[in-house]
Amino acid sequence: MENRRFASVICEYNPFHHGHLHQLERIKSEFGAVVCIMSGDVVQRGDCAVAGKYVRARAAVENGADLVLELPAPWCFASAADFARAGVFIASAIGSDALAFGAEGDKELLFSVAALFKNDSFATRLKELSGGGSSLSYPSAFTRAIEEFIGPDAAAEMKKPNNILAVEYIKNLGGAETEPFVIPRAPGFASSSELRSLCDRDLIGSVPPGASEVFAAELGSDFRRDISRLDSWFIAFFRGLSGAEELKNVYGMTDDLAAKLVRGAKRANSFYGLCSACVDKKYTAARVRRAVLSAAFGITASAVRRDPPFAAVLAADEKGCEILAANRENKMIEIITKPAAALNAGRGPTKEYYALSKRISDIIALTAPSPPPADKAFTPFIKKVDS
Repeated sequence: MENRRFASVICEYNPFHHGHLHQLERIKSEFGAVVCIMSGDVVQRGDCAVAGKYVRARAAVENGADLVLELPAPWCFASAADFARAGVFIASAIGSDALAFGAEGDKELLFSVAALFKNDSFATRLKELSGGGSSLSYPSAFTRAIEEFIGPDAAAEMKKPNNILAVEYIKNLGGAETEPFVIPRAPGFASSSELRSLCDRDLIGSVPPGASEVFAAELGSDFRRDISRLDSWFIAFFRGLSGAEELKNVYGMTDDLAAKLVRGAKRANSFYGLCSACVDKKYTAARVRRAVLSAAFGITASAVRRDPPFAAVLAADEKGCEILAANRENKMIEIITKPAAALNAGRGPTKEYYALSKRISDIIALTAPSPPPADKAFTPFIKKVDS
């Protein structure tokens, strides 16, 4: 690799689209390679990804990514703050020279907002606005605090999802050797949410060729995963609880949200129906979905607080393999290249967390139209030079 500097990008590729392709091309115009730290089978909005992680990773490599590492559960469906913190940790641990991310509007504003988190007065005010006695959701409390400290224009900018994550990335990069590389979001590209609203056939026809070919070849025209296929499993879990106190230590849970979920499960008959019944000014739909997933999968707050002990390889090309070779003796994080071996020989907490991640993937696999058997062996896709 002639230019040995490489950048990482924290992503979901749900699905990979032309905006992502533009971002990769922009990164590779400045760096010798790009590593994608991609959500596993569950994404940050608290839902399953439209396709499995190995399929989405191959689509990324076919479109210019050099290495795709998994941002594993439970961090892949954590809050923006914990999602960003875990992704930044992996990027720094593997020696990334930069973390690339998209943003909308004034780049300097993002750095100003990130700096506010070092201000004790801002932290206190944010806690007041989002605390237990408040009726505001965290995003609403955050923008309210921004408005009070910087102004209404800044608050309006911080309502954009890309900017919220950008601030979290900048905040977590503070003091790290990995530098921020901000890419203005290019207009004119259909977003992931817009593509997910299309039928499967139209979605496949609307993504870059490398991605559409992977989706069509790997999965056929009917491929989309849908968490509604697990409706009965989620409702049965909450109906089977003896009370809200059983949810006390669940990540993202509060006493009143736990009570809402236990009551709601007696009337709801679907995942989305249960979540929608609990949405109010304090609890956004995404937060409720994340709490439901955390409860059903047994994710505690303490489990998310630590840094990811591993990152599994999902796909790579020749440059990506060079980066993997350089990380072979990495002391900060274990890089898993052989999934089966991780369950038996993972060091430290890797074995425990990898087993949790695999269990979640095995369950989420049931959201596919034709689920694979639980014992099916998945291996990373390695793109050869002549392929």
